[in-house]
Amino acid sequence: MTKYTKVSALINLLGDEDAKISKIAQQELILMGKQVVPELEFYLFNSKNTREQKKIISLIFDLKYTELDEKFAFLCLEKDDNFLEESFLLIAKLEFPEIDTNFYKNYLEESANKIRPKIIGVTDPFAIIEELNLYFFEEEGYKGNSKNYYEPENSFLNCVIDRKIGIQISLCTLYIFIAKRLDLNLKGVGMPGHFLLKYEENSNEFFLDIFNGGTRLQERDCINYLVKTNFGYKREYLEAISDRQILVRMFRNLIGIYQKNQNYEKLRLYQKFSGILENS
Repeated sequence: MTKYTKVSALINLLGDEDAKISKIAQQELILMGKQVVPELEFYLFNSKNTREQKKIISLIFDLKYTELDEKFAFLCLEKDDNFLEESFLLIAKLEFPEIDTNFYKNYLEESANKIRPKIIGVTDPFAIIEELNLYFFEEEGYKGNSKNYYEPENSFLNCVIDRKIGIQISLCTLYIFIAKRLDLNLKGVGMPGHFLLKYEENSNEFFLDIFNGGTRLQERDCINYLVKTNFGYKREYLEAISDRQILVRMFRNLIGIYQKNQNYEKLRLYQKFSGILENS
């Protein structure tokens, strides 16, 4: 029996009413690996057997993403300083399996290297941020995607870098990744309805609105926004959040987008990865 004849036979057995036979067929296909996914997708498109369809969908999901969810689970358990960056790159890989994540890591390094000579000996955070803003917004042309805010591509690091456009949280995290390489400690602030960055050292504290061109804000500006938008002021709204909390918010965004788009495979995917994070 040729490989493809075997695959076809096993796929047909997925819909078998005998649960044991169906399970054996599923296990055999899993052992054959991701190479059988195209044929599974072909059968899914042409199948009229509801039981078979459900099995195929589940199997495609497992074959496509098992390797990455194991890697993500390991990332969540590690106490790594690069957890957020590695997680964002892994999320990009989930959506775009063909990308070379090293290309985007190199971009982040090169970005920092272009800015570094301009801030040698500079200790004033305002001056450092001025140079970073000049590079980020003027030279690279990053901006917030107000027109198509709920496009999925706005959330993925590779797309943000390629297209120079994103949403609040993706632009902020990209900014963090470059700033970190310049020893500038910025934290995310997950205000209701808006995501900012915060610089806090000794008595020096201010906020950055990366979605709106890197505008520098004081606490009173943030309070005015919260009151004006009827969220009301709570001190916790202006506190820095952890890398894990940033990731939770990103997953929440993606789950909402794919739920709205009725893309149930992607919805299930990000619900699964959100669960891995929450349970680690």
